Amino acid sequence: MVQNLLMQSWITMNDNHLSNILDIKNYRKSFIESFDTNDIEIKNKLINATNDINLQSIRIHKLITHNGNIGKVLFARFLSTINLDEQTRIMELNISNIEDIVNFIENI
Repeated sequence: MVQNLLMQSWITMNDNHLSNILDIKNYRKSFIESFDTNDIEIKNKLINATNDINLQSIRIHKLITHNGNIGKVLFARFLSTINLDEQTRIMELNISNIEDIVNFIENI
């Protein structure tokens, strides 16, 4: 009886954990897919993402080039001019980096 209760508790706990993982995965996917380089709020979205534990580990190169509006090579070359690369995560960006990225996007 106690063993059954423990097993049910363990299953429920793991189901909740899996649900949380899937929610985070969907949140990240939605953020990436909805990111629009024509959005006037890019700077604010990037600043907010640097503080969002669920978005911080997204690579900035993936985020910006995902929809195909900005080429991967073009953006990679730009990143190198501000001492970043394709592996740079959102959490590593500072305000100056974000402003440079927004300026680059606005001037394409």
